[in-house]
Amino acid sequence: AYDNAENKTAALKRAMNEATKEFNDNQKALNYARDAANDYQRQLTEAEGKVDVLGEEIRKTNGYLQEAATSADGTATSIDRYGKEAGDAAGGTIGFSDAVDMLSHVLVASGVAKGVEKLKDIMVDCAKASIEFESAFAGVEKTVDGTDEELEILSDGIKNLATVIPLTTTELAKIAETAGQLGIAKEDILTFTEVVANLAATTDLSAEEAAVSLARIANITGLMTHEYSNFGSTLVDLGNNSAAFESEILEMTNRLAGTGSIVEATNAQLLGIATTLVSVGIEAEAGGTAFSTLLSNIELAVQTGSQKVQQYAQVAGMSAKEFSDAWRNDAIGAVAAFIEGLGDLDSQGESAIVVLNDMGITEKRLRDSVLKLTEAEGLLTENLKIANEAWSENNALTEEAEKRYETTESKITLAKTAINNLKITIGDELLEQFDGFIGKFTDLVTECHLHYTLSNAAVGNRPYGKSVSSLNSAVFAA
Repeated sequence: AYDNAENKTAALKRAMNEATKEFNDNQKALNYARDAANDYQRQLTEAEGKVDVLGEEIRKTNGYLQEAATSADGTATSIDRYGKEAGDAAGGTIGFSDAVDMLSHVLVASGVAKGVEKLKDIMVDCAKASIEFESAFAGVEKTVDGTDEELEILSDGIKNLATVIPLTTTELAKIAETAGQLGIAKEDILTFTEVVANLAATTDLSAEEAAVSLARIANITGLMTHEYSNFGSTLVDLGNNSAAFESEILEMTNRLAGTGSIVEATNAQLLGIATTLVSVGIEAEAGGTAFSTLLSNIELAVQTGSQKVQQYAQVAGMSAKEFSDAWRNDAIGAVAAFIEGLGDLDSQGESAIVVLNDMGITEKRLRDSVLKLTEAEGLLTENLKIANEAWSENNALTEEAEKRYETTESKITLAKTAINNLKITIGDELLEQFDGFIGKFTDLVTECHLHYTLSNAAVGNRPYGKSVSSLNSAVFAA
């Protein structure tokens, strides 16, 4: 035990000696750093004085450039005199970039550099966020014809939407740009953008697909601003309660919209029909054309009093007058009755194919589409009921969106957006202040380029190396 204690004591003495040596070394390093900081302070003071000298040289440069610009004959003489004086001055002064280097050394020695670097990064991030949104909103300004005040309201509205919808301000601005491009009124753009963004977040639709389709349908059917949400809710509810994706329903609705408007079908009814056609496996191009043709044929028969009205009415279980009245009051309800009537023919010992043939409905795509609808017994009527109820309740889109926005991923996106909005606000102020400097800097570089060009022209393409390079170093260091 005694031997062990003696060994430990010896080890502790060695450790103590090493610690003492390290302390002495650190003390020397601290004294060196203090001396270096004092030296850097002295160098900085000298650099400030030399920067003042450089400022005087630049003032002289402006005078010589002005003289060169106003007196073509004196150009060579003026530049030669400038080159000599600048060269003489360069022999006894340091460049601006050297002064900047000195300043950076002082900052490092004083421990300020890390804080300055952090501040620089923050300012750069803010400027980038502002520039990115400015570029995105430029697209909106291009497609939306509004006053500065109206555009500012729209800009603020997009930023506010980004705090409740997990899409970036850039993505929302793109939706608004598309809305303006497709003819959505400027006062309706924010409402339109909100509905499209919610659809993009809750369905299989991309923001661009939803925006383009909804805008086109609105232009065709006369969909009002306050009905955008109803439309979105109906689309979502039908997608949740059918064998059709929202993107398929919307594409089919787009193809039915033209003829549907002629027969005064509501947007809810068009969505219900589209859902049914997709659910029975009919593609948008074929189904849209076929069903539009059926609507056009019945409309023509009713409006002209054709004998074919009796055929449609008989299948629907009505008289010709009853069918005509039903068509004028609710065209989609009447055609649904016709479809359901065809489906009941088999139970009555008749053939739907034979009846359609007798009615002249022989075109393959039209006949196949109608037959598929009849085979899905009651589906059209059921989807029309769902569509009308969803339109009236107008809550499916909001409820679906709230579920999605409660996810952790959405909350993180919203938090990032809130931070980005703050960056944009700060960046806007920074860029407003920076804008004046950019103009002055551009003018300075232009003057330097002019001087360099005139020097070459005046002395046979012989640039004044040291004076010109000194000026260039000052400009680019700045």
